[in-house]
Amino acid sequence: MNKISLNIGFLEELFGHVLYISRGECLITDDIINQYAEEESKMNLLIGLKILHEDLELYKSNFRSQVEAEYELKMLRTKNQELEQFNYMASHDLKEPLRTMNCYSSLLLKKYEGLLDESGIKYLTFVKNSSTRMQKLVESLLNHSIISNESTFENVDCNALIVSILDDLKLLTDEANAEVTVDKLPIIYASSLSMNILFHNLISNAIKYRSKDRTCKVRITCTENNDQYTICIKDNGLGIKDEDMEKVFELFGRLHSKKEIEGTGIGLSTCKKIVGLHKGKIWLESVFGEGTSIFFSLPNLALPESSSDERGASAAS
Repeated sequence: MNKISLNIGFLEELFGHVLYISRGECLITDDIINQYAEEESKMNLLIGLKILHEDLELYKSNFRSQVEAEYELKMLRTKNQELEQFNYMASHDLKEPLRTMNCYSSLLLKKYEGLLDESGIKYLTFVKNSSTRMQKLVESLLNHSIISNESTFENVDCNALIVSILDDLKLLTDEANAEVTVDKLPIIYASSLSMNILFHNLISNAIKYRSKDRTCKVRITCTENNDQYTICIKDNGLGIKDEDMEKVFELFGRLHSKKEIEGTGIGLSTCKKIVGLHKGKIWLESVFGEGTSIFFSLPNLALPESSSDERGASAAS
């Protein structure tokens, strides 16, 4: 009888410990465990329960941290989406009044050029130039917003894309007397709009930040390895100091004043965003005073024409 009572008592003790553990508490101390030093099986049960409690608390802590992190990430994504939408709407709504300001200030300058005094011409010119700069800023902000909203991927022939971009930049290249050479580029599976913005920003930057001491030369090359393409836009321009390497990719990160070189400080930040959304990376190498090479890598995901046609047909059906 004494032996049975002892076993039942121990089982009741174990049950009590399990209840406490289920509530997140543990009353099993080293002193309690040592009471059963001569009964190895009972001691092992108590040790096992104590370890179970520790493991459960660790699991709960990790789970809580994971849930909190996921919640914070979800809230951050929601806030980012709201900011992107606001940015897009605000930028879009600003385009028309800025265009109107630019147009009317130009008309006034043209119509009343002979009647306005020096101050009048100065003020109107200031309005025209300011509205032009704001238009460029708004356009850059719109591009920055559109990237996350525009998600149509297709096979993009980078060779044809560069030809189109160089046509758009003809005025800039002629003004700078720039020499742009392009090696054979790949067909990539990407957002056509985003790739247009990416190449346009990088090529125009290479020309804008040219040196006055030599002919502006820009070369675009591509290498393929490890299932990815690495494209390089190399120039012989002003170059970038080592301490400014990361700053250029920040939003509104400018290294030169607007009087020196016009720009919004958004271009390379937009490029970084585009490359990131395409699961690639972007970086640069530069020697101050000699030139800069900007590299970006993209996965080699171009689809054969038959595959893309089949995908389009199955999507249509």
